[in-house]
Amino acid sequence: MLPRDLNLSLQYLGGCIQAMLSDPRQLIQSDYSRVYLAKARLEQAKAMSLVQAQDDPFHNIQNTVRHNLENLDPSIAARRPLALLGPLLGIDSVGFNVGDLKVLIVGPRTECEIFQYISQGFGQSNVYGLDLITYS
Repeated sequence: MLPRDLNLSLQYLGGCIQAMLSDPRQLIQSDYSRVYLAKARLEQAKAMSLVQAQDDPFHNIQNTVRHNLENLDPSIAARRPLALLGPLLGIDSVGFNVGDLKVLIVGPRTECEIFQYISQGFGQSNVYGLDLITYS
């Protein structure tokens, strides 16, 4: 009987890396990887001054922008899309054509949610997000 521990050999890890390089969407299926990527991109956007508060009372409801900026944490949005994606991908016309369909995600909060859709087979150029605040 094989042992129950998870000792991962270098050969196994090398194979995983090769698989991820051949299809990066597989990597972002992992919550940890998706959150890590989104956090790294958020930090890059902050460093480039792409994330900043805008005080425009005509276009912003009081406190909405402040609240959204304070909650730009990809880990909050790591699993949120699963409630919609499961039933959606269960529809034959969606599941069989997922790579060709366009999808609009309303209020994705962070890129982490967008990456979730891409990881499930939606074409990267076919996934759009619409939110009050964006940095990418």
